[in-house]
Amino acid sequence: MFATIPAAALVGWFLHGGPVQAERPSPPAPLPASGARGADWVMPEPLRFPGAAGGEGSKRNVFAFVEAPPVPVVATPVPVAVRRADEGVRPSSVVVDVVREPELGYRCIGTFGPANRRFAVFAAPGEIVNAEIGAAIGKTAFVLREIGLETVTVELPSANLVKRLTIGS
Repeated sequence: MFATIPAAALVGWFLHGGPVQAERPSPPAPLPASGARGADWVMPEPLRFPGAAGGEGSKRNVFAFVEAPPVPVVATPVPVAVRRADEGVRPSSVVVDVVREPELGYRCIGTFGPANRRFAVFAAPGEIVNAEIGAAIGKTAFVLREIGLETVTVELPSANLVKRLTIGS
């Protein structure tokens, strides 16, 4: 609005051949004193939202945290197997052979090298071994398959076993 006043003065200067006073907008009328309001003035009512925090019917206090009551835990009875005295102990003819997962015996202590030729370093008691991807780890049958940011993946091809080891542990 005020940027148009100098523009109007310049246009008037060129059209009338001399300085022209631009019309300034008149200042707004002063507001009546706080006690002297018009007869048509009505006090606005505050907005009310039912159910909202602080509104009518609200049970929520935004400054107090209330925990929900604990859920009761009901223990379910577990059936117990009872052997009768007349039952004899029958010998088992089934032999269960427990196959243990082969242990690597090494732990990965770090990875080194550039991105295109990374290698991992493994440690065992009294021995430190470097291994590239695809190479056997020390004197074991485990092969290094992948080097990640925080883990290395080793595989035992004869047992179809894949392990992921965390570096440093």
